[in-house]
Amino acid sequence: MASERLQLELCNLTLDHYPDIKVLMDEAYPELGGAWPTHTIKRLIDQFPEGQIGVMDGDVLVGIALSVQVNYKRFSNPHTYEDIVGTNDVISSDPTGDALYGLDVVIKKSHRGLRLGRRLYDARKDLCRQYNFQAILAGGRIPSYHNYRDTMSPMEFIQKVDTKEIYDPILSFQLSNDFQVKRLLKKYLPEDSESVGYATLLEWNNILYEPQDIVLDQRKTTVRVGADRKSVV
Repeated sequence: MASERLQLELCNLTLDHYPDIKVLMDEAYPELGGAWPTHTIKRLIDQFPEGQIGVMDGDVLVGIALSVQVNYKRFSNPHTYEDIVGTNDVISSDPTGDALYGLDVVIKKSHRGLRLGRRLYDARKDLCRQYNFQAILAGGRIPSYHNYRDTMSPMEFIQKVDTKEIYDPILSFQLSNDFQVKRLLKKYLPEDSESVGYATLLEWNNILYEPQDIVLDQRKTTVRVGADRKSVV
């Protein structure tokens, strides 16, 4: 795909985008049940609209990054997928939280290799700074691990991905975007056979973070993603 023919812009997602969100997530997660239902996406948008970011190519949604606001102390420690995604796929954002928790980042297959994923991660980092969040946290799958489960432990696998001896489509990408592995999460998503149920707890630290007991709350009441032209993943 010739980059000069692309018309790429960032946007904040609305419920009108749901049909395209469903197409993207069904394409990306067929083995994990595909897209979240409408009510899950609606709740994310209603509770934390600034954290739901999309990439448009003209009139077509070609990438998404979904996030929630969480308590850093709680989610920088061991947790499972169910601690984030509750019964009936209900995800709750904590309006008093001091960290951003990254959910899905999905890029349309036709637009991979254009650095769209990196652009979405940069938008998350900007949001983290604007809201004076302490960090971005994420539970990251390690989908290549099932190929090595008989020859190495999860930690050995993570170390080899870190030293670029092994490529993992998720962990390698996270590490290249300045995230650090904080710990191994066991039984994070037991049905994830590719990751053998494991995940990494990833963290990107906001070096501009100022604790609220030092600085009065200066969070913007509205933070919208400014659209700009770009080429990406």
